Amino acid sequence: MMNHNDHSESGTSPPRTYAERLNMLKEKVTQVAKGDELALIVVGEPGTGKSVTTKETLEGFGLRYTQVGDLLRELEGEIAYELAALIGTPEFAKLKPREQRQAKLAHRTATKGAAVARRAKLGTNLVVHHTTSSYSQPLFMALQDAPAALHVFDDADGLLTIRKSLSIIKSATEGTLTDIKSKLPRAANMVRVVTWPAGLAVRKQLEAAGYQTAFRFTGRIIILTNELPTNGVNWRAVLSRVDVHEVSGTATELNAAARRMSKRGYGRASVKQCNDVNDFLDDEGRGNLRNYARGYEKRRTLPKTWEAHIEESLKDTPSSKAADYLHALEADTTLNVKERERRFAAKGHGKHAAYARLKKRLGLSRGWTKKSTHNKVTTELVRRGNDAHRTAIRAARGNGAVRP
Repeated sequence: MMNHNDHSESGTSPPRTYAERLNMLKEKVTQVAKGDELALIVVGEPGTGKSVTTKETLEGFGLRYTQVGDLLRELEGEIAYELAALIGTPEFAKLKPREQRQAKLAHRTATKGAAVARRAKLGTNLVVHHTTSSYSQPLFMALQDAPAALHVFDDADGLLTIRKSLSIIKSATEGTLTDIKSKLPRAANMVRVVTWPAGLAVRKQLEAAGYQTAFRFTGRIIILTNELPTNGVNWRAVLSRVDVHEVSGTATELNAAARRMSKRGYGRASVKQCNDVNDFLDDEGRGNLRNYARGYEKRRTLPKTWEAHIEESLKDTPSSKAADYLHALEADTTLNVKERERRFAAKGHGKHAAYARLKKRLGLSRGWTKKSTHNKVTTELVRRGNDAHRTAIRAARGNGAVRP
């Protein structure tokens, strides 16, 4: 799943080890926190430390971390309080129903605008954490609620597949520099206007809720995802604006990271209990950092049956040994596809289907399948049939002309 953005400007190979990739992630997150970069997409398998590393880096940078739900509750609480005060006035009681609705909307918009202005003063000191949905409307509203904050979208696989969401991300990460020679960070020196992409009905809903359909955004965005979209014009446009960093590690590297994480115990699990889990998962040759963290708790609470419970939880976890072996097979240019699949199956990792699935998950697929080849052949046959049909019509008309 290597992306060209992972390569350095000098053209050298990107860091390969897990530790180097985490250090590089910290550097890139720091750039976004400072405002030198406007956005970052972090991609990697679940349990490779993307979320934890990002959060620790931002908190170590001195930023205030808050959940988007807390932000919305705070805003709605202020609006409800102000509306209650408005409704209790004698002037409001004298208004007609339609005038009352208009007064509520105007008051809601004013209260919301004041809250957003207060957050804007916090500037780069506020981080809004989203456990994201794939819908574009909550994304647009969240960015407008805190237009100067750094927004972190976790588990954002669905967010990157929605056309409107991608359009919002594009407009939030690209704009016009106010002063090319300015020493200010890019985030503060670039005018970016985020506009709701389309849909009159949603525009009316946004306006009724006190939101503008276009606003200036001066914040930054970090998106954490397990996989990237494979194609699409909007996605390619986002890629041209946003840096992408991959976090991946072998079973050995993840085990070493888990041992460092638990060298003084983990949670309420003792050092010995953590080491028991580390040794067990090391022998299994699979598991991510989340498996280790859950395993420590199982070892503590289920002292007699913890191994069976961990083994059961690993059923859906892909073997890192299989991934390492597949990488080695793909690197051997003397082998053809059938020989690679035969050797892969001989090691007990699965036959053709398992090989193809893991190869696709690791980003090593060649970009075509039997289905896509079939579609190409079908398209070609249809084209030939259409050409023959047009030729027959021309012959029937006798003048060689045919309307498209």
